[in-house]
Amino acid sequence: MSSVATHAQLSTLRRISWPRPEWWSLGLCFAAWLLILWKTVPGSASHGHLHHAATGPGPEPFLTQTFWWFVMVVAMMFPLLPAHIRNTAARSLWARRHRAIGAFLAGYVAPWMLFGTAAVGILFALELSRTVTGLIGFSAAFIWQVMPARRRTVLACHRTRPIAPVGLRADYDCVRYGWMVGNNCVLSCWALMLACLLFGHSIVAMIGLTAIGLIERSTPRPKQLLAISVIGGLGLLQLIW
Repeated sequence: MSSVATHAQLSTLRRISWPRPEWWSLGLCFAAWLLILWKTVPGSASHGHLHHAATGPGPEPFLTQTFWWFVMVVAMMFPLLPAHIRNTAARSLWARRHRAIGAFLAGYVAPWMLFGTAAVGILFALELSRTVTGLIGFSAAFIWQVMPARRRTVLACHRTRPIAPVGLRADYDCVRYGWMVGNNCVLSCWALMLACLLFGHSIVAMIGLTAIGLIERSTPRPKQLLAISVIGGLGLLQLIW
């Protein structure tokens, strides 16, 4: 009797997860937000791992900042990917759909980590104060937001690629698809992510800029005035804070 009930429960879970193959990627996103919140709690083991003028470019701080960059990418960028993940799953065989999603996410994260590692390295090499770097970051985000070229990069984020059904070719296609989407996302959102990095992964800035990304991906004609107002307001708030 118990085996029959277990089988019925598994069948129910499969029916629920079938149209939502992105469920575990959103679970990773949720875990990343919890880590970011834990990081901001005073007294936590990770509180204070932010950029200061006196912080040297030692290996441990660099690796720590690179790790938090990865966490920030998962928290802020994975919510923008459900449509691409569902597309990857739909073009893959049932037995390998989650393997395909994993390959897609690996390809997606790769360009973000290349950009983030370079940004963290430059940040530690310059050793500027957080006020100066934060002002630079939000100024860059504000300017890039109104550039016509950025609108083209946002539209490019919706592009897709064919995926082979089986074999190493299928894995390669998934990674390549993720790389293409990730590369376009870096081109469109680099300034927003850089602003969050330069302000020490501020939770307020992350929430506001994630909302901008979600609105841009889900609205045919997002209101630019609203976006630049949010960016300017967040920059001013962070400088005052």
